[in-house]
Amino acid sequence: MRKFLATVLALIFVASMAFAVPASAAGTASESRIVKTDKGNVVFKNGLPDLQYTGFATDSDGSICYLENGEYSKKSGLTESSGEMYLLKGGKVRTDYTGLFGNKTGVYFLQNGEAQLSAGEHKIGGVTYSFNDQGVCTTKVIVSAKKVLDSVGWKLKNAFQWSASKIKYDRYVVPVDGSWSVDRYANYGFDHKVGNCYVMSCTFYEMARILGYDCHVMKGKVPYASGGYGPHSWNEVIQGGKTYVCDANYQYEKKKNGFMFHYKDKGTWVYSDIKRVN
Repeated sequence: MRKFLATVLALIFVASMAFAVPASAAGTASESRIVKTDKGNVVFKNGLPDLQYTGFATDSDGSICYLENGEYSKKSGLTESSGEMYLLKGGKVRTDYTGLFGNKTGVYFLQNGEAQLSAGEHKIGGVTYSFNDQGVCTTKVIVSAKKVLDSVGWKLKNAFQWSASKIKYDRYVVPVDGSWSVDRYANYGFDHKVGNCYVMSCTFYEMARILGYDCHVMKGKVPYASGGYGPHSWNEVIQGGKTYVCDANYQYEKKKNGFMFHYKDKGTWVYSDIKRVN
């Protein structure tokens, strides 16, 4: 015990010299650091050891992680602490993630896994999104997508089922050639709950992206029962290096599973002239 206390006291001096930051930044990852000792890990906050620390801290390898009561956490998801918010996976910040991400508190713009908690605009995929003083997205299509997820649950399959069942199919109420933008098709679907395959695929896309999935709106052709081929839109979801098809219109029309299958699976439509819209 005496040896451990001596080690801690020595590290207090070292940390206070090497890691000193303004007191006004208390609790942030930039000034809470993990130091490895022969007795375990010690979190230093403003140069002082905090054995019960809960929050973000910079690890010895420079990465940011989340701790609970001084121990490494396995927490995943969007997490806020002391004015900072990060997207975690197993307690580590997902520095590979840049884009929109949300939960019940709001939808935020993340840069390398860190939520930008300030007002402004961010351009993502050619579309400009607005954010309030808390960093919450106020753009209409995102607000509408969040509202649906709040009602059905923040799960990808729940989002798909909504698009496949709550959009009453009407082929010609909106353009069938994909000439509208993705957010325009989606806004129409969220507002009117009617539309064609583009409306179904675009509403699902808007929800899938704020759930953090690598989702894309697709266009191409599928065979008609009467013969020939016609225009169609669906989604691809990339997960674990594999490409999955999500086709809300297929499920609506055929009354078969249209969620997370593969191209050429038995009984599914034959897709041709396949192109990504986004």
